[in-house]
Order: sequence, then C-alpha cells, then structure tokens
Amino acid sequence: MVIPKTVEVIGGHAFRNCSALESAVIPEGVIEIRQQVFVGCTSLRSVVLPASVQKIKNYTRKGYEPETIFGRKADVTVTVAPKSYAEKYCRRNDIHYIYPAGQ
Repeated sequence: MVIPKTVEVIGGHAFRNCSALESAVIPEGVIEIRQQVFVGCTSLRSVVLPASVQKIKNYTRKGYEPETIFGRKADVTVTVAPKSYAEKYCRRNDIHYIYPAGQ
C-alpha cells in the first residue's frame, strides 16, 4: 500500500476489513490518523508511523473499552521515531513498537 505524500489525514475506517493488507507505511506529512483505520485487517503485521503524526484517535463508546486504530487487540509491530507522539500512543495503548534501524 502506498499513501501519497500529499495526504495529511488518514480518515476513520480507511482500511477497515482489508484482509489482504500485510504492511503499511504512513508517510511523513500525515499529521492525524482517525479511528479504527486498521480494524479487521487480519493479515496486517507491520505499520510504520511517521514522526509528523500529532494525533491518533481511539474509538470510544459508552460502556466499552476504547479501541485503538487496530481494534481491541493488536497483533502488529509498529515502527516509530523515538520520543514521537506515535511512540507515546503505542506505549499508552500497549501496542508493540520498535525504532527504525540505526536509532
């Protein structure tokens, strides 16, 4: 999957239930990722989130635990820049993350 570098916001449910999606690289320049973008992407194993991201929205519903952009349980490894908002999001939501090689 290739997202154009002109995109600043990834809309909610953008890749929902895309069972063929195995990896995603969100390019620098994206500043917001809305709710449930990758929910139901059963083959998804890796995502790269850019340092430019400033907001990632969880899905919240009264009486239920919040869901991350991956749903309730994420079996995915997210690559993030050190000390970035994306790293804080992953840490806060118990999502496995790594740094790019060499950092």
